Amino acid sequence: MGRAPAPRGPSPAPREETADRLIAEGNRAEGAGRVQEACERYREAVQAAPGYAKAHVNLGIGLEAAGAPEAAILSYEAALAIDPADPFAAYNLGKLRYTRGSPAEAERLLRQALQSRPTFPEAQVVLSRVLDSQGNLGAAAAALETAMRLRPDDFGALYLYAGVLLK
Repeated sequence: MGRAPAPRGPSPAPREETADRLIAEGNRAEGAGRVQEACERYREAVQAAPGYAKAHVNLGIGLEAAGAPEAAILSYEAALAIDPADPFAAYNLGKLRYTRGSPAEAERLLRQALQSRPTFPEAQVVLSRVLDSQGNLGAAAAALETAMRLRPDDFGALYLYAGVLLK
């Protein structure tokens, strides 16, 4: 899933440092299969730093893993309200919009993610699926070509690319 990398540059505000610590704890719990515990840490991170988009994105990812897509959507939307350029919020929300039957909205969000982070192969792959579903095979193939240039060992993208070419 699209998680935000560790922040660089000047040290974050104390609230964000607390949130980052809680997010790291949540990531460890999620990695160990303790999704509910992870969601609790992510909720605590949101409470510690409600204006920190990264906390909302991680909560959304946890909620999605817990089988609560509607709650995840709200978290991603909250992250985008804080930071409209957050590529991880746009990507994850775009992915959910696509799987929930809103390809036009998904395309807009995925392009928004790619505008903020052009080197985002996962977003290129999901965008290709959206474009393929809309019958735009040339653009779907181009998105997959970009994804494969960014991550040459992505055999899933190669598989999807072959499928698009065979249509």
